[in-house]
Amino acid sequence: MLITFVSKQSSRKNAFFGDLSLYRRKGGGKGGGGGGRSSGGTTPGRGSTTVSSGTTKFKATPYGSGGGHPSTVPPGSLFAGRKQGGGKRNQVYGTITYGSGYPDGDQSPGVKGKGFPFYFWPVVWTNVFVPYLDGSEYGTFANTARPGGPLATALFYSIDTSSVFRITSDNETVFTVFQSILLDTTCSSRLRFFERRVFNDTASQLPQPAQAVQYYRASSVVLTLDDYNNSAAMVGYPQVLHAPIPATVDMTLLDCLNRTTGESLILVNAAPGRFASPEFSFMMSFMIAIYLLRSLSERY
Repeated sequence: MLITFVSKQSSRKNAFFGDLSLYRRKGGGKGGGGGGRSSGGTTPGRGSTTVSSGTTKFKATPYGSGGGHPSTVPPGSLFAGRKQGGGKRNQVYGTITYGSGYPDGDQSPGVKGKGFPFYFWPVVWTNVFVPYLDGSEYGTFANTARPGGPLATALFYSIDTSSVFRITSDNETVFTVFQSILLDTTCSSRLRFFERRVFNDTASQLPQPAQAVQYYRASSVVLTLDDYNNSAAMVGYPQVLHAPIPATVDMTLLDCLNRTTGESLILVNAAPGRFASPEFSFMMSFMIAIYLLRSLSERY
């Protein structure tokens, strides 16, 4: 059956997982070796971070409502002509299937040729030879052209069970979600260790698609479970029955990770006023100047 989780934002839930620097839960002894974080990381619930898509820069914010201005990827950029923007916070939850989480209603398996309703690119799987899981057009997990930076992952180890969860996405998104989860007392009270890292060239560090339990934000974020082996994910047909979550899994932690990820992943918000490109703004300023000059000449 399709695995879903109840969310404050949506009735659908599914995501992706990863790692970067090792810590112990407060009161649990000394932490493990720390890893560095990427530059430009955001503080949960505050501020914003700038992400680049080709030559265009966008300001993305955790906990914001989203709804960034819908537009077309400009000529000369990667994926020129595809639609981007418009995705809102209440549309970020996909399902357990790669290619879900698109607010335009396209829930077909796979990500080939699809637009970017949240501006971010889908996660990619490595060394997987299933046609619908092919995301090679978006480069490797180490692709620095990816909005938000190369793929990174955050690992969360349950305090009571052997459950190990991973959240995987671009580096900026993982940095924000990672901190938000640690600040959530329900989540942090269930953690024995937690770790965050940016992927290097070792593909074996990556989770596998059969471990995915939830995709978010047009499949640009995924939550995985190490002990989960969903062979149906290697088929790619939505009607296929998915393997149930193991009974030994820490469901309290899983639900908290799923909820917090959906609430805190960064989104590009709608502009407070009507969107205007620099060229449009220049043209408007020019026309206003001509109007004022004509008005003055008529007066004098």
